[in-house]
Amino acid sequence: VPEDYKKNPGAVEAIAEQPGHPDSILIGYNRGLMVLWNKATPGAQQ
Repeated sequence: VPEDYKKNPGAVEAIAEQPGHPDSILIGYNRGLMVLWNKATPGAQQ
């Protein structure tokens, strides 16, 4: 992932919980970046 994407990924376009894993949220940004976020241990999983 380019450094400028990490600093400014753009506006959030979509947020979805992973079925069967309520602590995981998938966040999609308008620049095409997608992040799998863990609510239990605040931080990105992928």
